Amino acid sequence: MEKKRLSVLIIILAITLGGIMIIQLYGIRNAIQFQNEQFTGTVEIGLRNVSNKIYEIQVDTNAQMLQGCSHINEFEWMEMLPLLDLPKIERLIDQEFQKSGLNLTFETAIYDYPSTKIYKISNPEFEEEILASLHHVALNCLFDKDEFRLSVYFPKQMSVILKSVIPWAFILFLLIIVLIITFYKIIMMFLYQKQLTEMKNDFVNNMTHEFKTPIATISLATDMLLKTEVNSASCQVERYAKIIGDENNRLKSRVEQVLHITLVDKGNFQMKMKPADIHKIIEEGLKPYRLLMRKQKGTINLNFNATSPTLIADPGHLENVVSNLVDNAIKYSIGAPDITLETSNNSKGVLLVVQDHGIGIGNEYKHDVFKRFFRVPTGDIHDAKGFGLGLYYVKTIIDAHNGTINVESQPGKGSRFEVFLPFENQS
Repeated sequence: MEKKRLSVLIIILAITLGGIMIIQLYGIRNAIQFQNEQFTGTVEIGLRNVSNKIYEIQVDTNAQMLQGCSHINEFEWMEMLPLLDLPKIERLIDQEFQKSGLNLTFETAIYDYPSTKIYKISNPEFEEEILASLHHVALNCLFDKDEFRLSVYFPKQMSVILKSVIPWAFILFLLIIVLIITFYKIIMMFLYQKQLTEMKNDFVNNMTHEFKTPIATISLATDMLLKTEVNSASCQVERYAKIIGDENNRLKSRVEQVLHITLVDKGNFQMKMKPADIHKIIEEGLKPYRLLMRKQKGTINLNFNATSPTLIADPGHLENVVSNLVDNAIKYSIGAPDITLETSNNSKGVLLVVQDHGIGIGNEYKHDVFKRFFRVPTGDIHDAKGFGLGLYYVKTIIDAHNGTINVESQPGKGSRFEVFLPFENQS
């Protein structure tokens, strides 16, 4: 059901985004078309004015000013055409365009229509472009037949039109990018909340299981102690009292773990920094697991290679870090646990490596193991007990020490956690 809702949401967002993009592109297209039409209209008005003024051009110092279009026949026009000064006509065109705010370079030609025979041209390299140009005017002020045309070509016309549209297109493009990022964030937030809900449900289920088992064991041991035949045997009383004590400690440990995470989330935990020996911290962190390792016939290998083991740290929190890493190694081991803890130095601090030969972690989960409530799937949810909080706590404490933690792992071959702690905490 949730997957279907997500698919529908993605489809709706995609359709909305696609519609907005189409509208934006349509608007840009219309803007370009409008600018082009406006440009063409301005040029046409300018050319008409030029056409009406050409008869005022003095074609020769000894020639008379043209007196009007109606007095010039075809033969007179052909005789006069070679005398027309194209640069003067271009200056007249430029003056008209300047009045309209067009400050562009252009090329011109006078040619016969429809034969396209060119009589005068400003730049032969642009002959084809000038003849194909839509900006032309009939010189019917000089000859009453529409057979001679003055054509103008703007080499940079499209670039100017696009330049006028680019600012708006850029703004629209930014808006589209913002919309895409917003939609992406919404979907990612939805997926994150969905994942967080699933992990919280997983946490509640595991917490219920973790608490239910010792409570049931304590209840059973208490019932046995209340029985007369058991109460009269001191060895039986001691046995059940030990069971109650062990399960009580187990409950206490789980409650403290949850409380630690609560303090970490609220930012209320305090670091009590002081000089501490990393080797002693490791020994203290291992104490709760010595008996368990003997029961499981496991081994813990300690390779203390750090020649400068002293650093500024919070011993209590670092003991919990060691305990959590070892606890994980035990829980995810195949058969008897085989765990190695190794220390070494570099010029800046101490490196602690915790390595096991357990089930390992898949590549797809390596970036998630330090997230709150995350637990690597292991099939049966209760095969490996826990809340998914241990490594989250470890990462938080290491960060508080300005250190780093990395994991290398292969499924079926085990995991290797590398913790670096600087000699001095600069926070």
